[in-house]
Amino acid sequence: MKSKSENLFELIGSLIEWEKTRGVVFKETGLPIFETWMFASEAPNEMLPYRHRNAALEKKTASICFYEPDVDLYRRLEEGKLELASSELKKFGSFVGFDLSIFTDFITPFQEFYVLANLVIDLFFILNGKRMIPNLRADETGGASYFGLFEKAPVVCCGTLGCSLRKRVRDKNTLLISRYAEKHQDQLIIQYGPNLVKADNTTAFPAFGWRMNHGQR
Repeated sequence: MKSKSENLFELIGSLIEWEKTRGVVFKETGLPIFETWMFASEAPNEMLPYRHRNAALEKKTASICFYEPDVDLYRRLEEGKLELASSELKKFGSFVGFDLSIFTDFITPFQEFYVLANLVIDLFFILNGKRMIPNLRADETGGASYFGLFEKAPVVCCGTLGCSLRKRVRDKNTLLISRYAEKHQDQLIIQYGPNLVKADNTTAFPAFGWRMNHGQR
C-alpha cells in the first residue's frame, strides 16, 4: 500500500497534466498562473468549513473553507473524494483555497511542494466551476514566494484559528496580517477565526465551533 505522501505526489502530478490540457500556464518556478476570472468578486455572507457545509443558512452566498485538520483534508484527496468535493462546492457561492499545512520546519523543497499542492487542488475546483477566495497560508518566506499570484483577487482569506493558543504565534501572525493589509489596500482580507487585525480592508468570520457554542447561526 502506498503512503499518503506517495499518493499525494502522484495526484498532484496528474492534476498538473490535466490542468495544462485545459489551458493553465505554469511559470518557470513551477507555480500556476491564476487569471482574474478565477477569483470570487465579493465577500460571502458566511463562511463554513467543508465538513459543516450543510449548516449554511444560504448556500449561494456562503463560502466553504478547508480550515480543518490535515487528516480530514487528506481524506478529501482519496480516490473519488476530490471529485465529490468539487461537485459539492458548486452549490455554494465560492470556496477558500485548500489548506494542507505548510510547516516552516520542513526543508524548503517540501514547503514548496505543499504550496504547489494547495494551488493545484484549487485550480481543479476552479476549472470544475467554482470561483476561489485565495488562502493566505505562509511558508518560510511569509508567503512572498507565491502571494503575488493573488494580486488580482478582490478578496483573500487567512485562517487565524491556531493563533490564540500561543502568544508568540498570535503576535507573529498579527504582524504578518497587518503588513499584508497595509500593502494590499485594494483587497479585502478575511480572517477566519479570531479577529487579530482591525483595519479598513479587513473583516473576520468567527469559527464555526465558536458560533455554535455562542448560539449563533
